[in-house]
Amino acid sequence: MSMADGNALARAHVATRLPAQDLDRARRFYSQQPGVVFAVA
Repeated sequence: MSMADGNALARAHVATRLPAQDLDRARRFYSQQPGVVFAVA
């Protein structure tokens, strides 16, 4: 990344994977957290 990129990190997409054994329980928990959006990969 160079200075010409400006504020590239502000426009970047971020993703994470959270391991869970009980997917339904994890989805219920994280769906109640502000800013969490689910996507199917």
